[in-house]
Amino acid sequence: MRLTKTSDNLQGRPVLTGFCKNVAFQENTVVDCQNVLSVAVTRDEVGVLDINFQGQFQYSRPGLWYRFIQVETDNLELCVSTKNIIMDVELASIYAPFWNPYWNYQFLSQPEVRAWYARDCQTSLPQRMRYVELNDDIQGIIVGCCIDGFASLETYDGSGKPHSSARAMDKFSTRTTYIRFPLAQGEFITAAWIREPTDNSSFRQSILVLSTSFQRTCTFGHYVPREDESRYRYEPLVEHNTHQITGFCYNDNGNSSSRQKYIGVTHDEKPIEPLPDPPWQAAFTPPNHWIPQWFMSSACLAGAIRVQTFVNNKESHRPTMGMLLSYESHQESIGQYRFDWDVEDLDVTAPMYFFSGDTKFGPYVKVICNGEEKPDWKKIPRTARLVWWFTAVCSDLDVLTT
Repeated sequence: MRLTKTSDNLQGRPVLTGFCKNVAFQENTVVDCQNVLSVAVTRDEVGVLDINFQGQFQYSRPGLWYRFIQVETDNLELCVSTKNIIMDVELASIYAPFWNPYWNYQFLSQPEVRAWYARDCQTSLPQRMRYVELNDDIQGIIVGCCIDGFASLETYDGSGKPHSSARAMDKFSTRTTYIRFPLAQGEFITAAWIREPTDNSSFRQSILVLSTSFQRTCTFGHYVPREDESRYRYEPLVEHNTHQITGFCYNDNGNSSSRQKYIGVTHDEKPIEPLPDPPWQAAFTPPNHWIPQWFMSSACLAGAIRVQTFVNNKESHRPTMGMLLSYESHQESIGQYRFDWDVEDLDVTAPMYFFSGDTKFGPYVKVICNGEEKPDWKKIPRTARLVWWFTAVCSDLDVLTT
């Protein structure tokens, strides 16, 4: 075995001497019958925590990244990057596989992804990938959207909090829009696309679009008017047929924007039906405002047995940022959602009103239920369709009665 140091900032001090003594030559190193050695590397945001030559990950907690290396022992040469501490460990380039990133899961082999969406990956593929599993316990997903499109995806349970809530709370950004998409019992995602401009411009917005087994769809990106639809194309993340999607893979940038995108899905082998045409959003008229791009979601108030609002109490004007409408068999989320906002229940038997105001960042909305109408507040009919226009910090509400 040979260890090759690529860089260090310790001015000649023997960084790798300690590394070799403490890590490289572990007792009971496991080599299988085909003379293949398994190496498990664990790191955090700062550097490498553990290198295990028995192929076992020693640590498991949020915020860690894992790389599993398998190589013939006759050709084992590790490349170690140092900068005061050990920053990275990988196979030397002549023996390395085409792509072996760190994952947030302790994978012993790469997830099977049939169709990757890649943007700005011509020179290198991302070295940190996040896998988000979709199992029977989840009740929906929360997608973070930046100015250039998809940024992050989390699942949530009955509490409404993302399963990676500690990570998500640390990285909330006022430049990121968070969209909640509830899944009903027995409902699962069957198809996924990335929407992007057809002109291959330098500024490309990679927008995630989903479809479910209940024929519900969601676009996690800005609204496109019908007259502009021809300017966009859809890249499918499943090929030929719909399947039950079991997980999402994407390069991890936290909740921040990044030009590089690498996105794929895992799914069951059994096909369900031929892949349908990509879904377009329903046609509505965006607000007449200086804000150039709006997100949009809508739901009908009729049939809702419970209505909850998401209120940003961190702001002095306490705007309503979104709503969750619960029906007998499913839920609809409109506007934006963050679990660190306050959730307020509205009395569905009382009259409902909304107020539209303005700040230097744009318009905002407040929704209340009480027994009397106030000046400048507009009543919301029980049968109305609510069309919520929003950005990361603004909201505008259309109440449609026909």
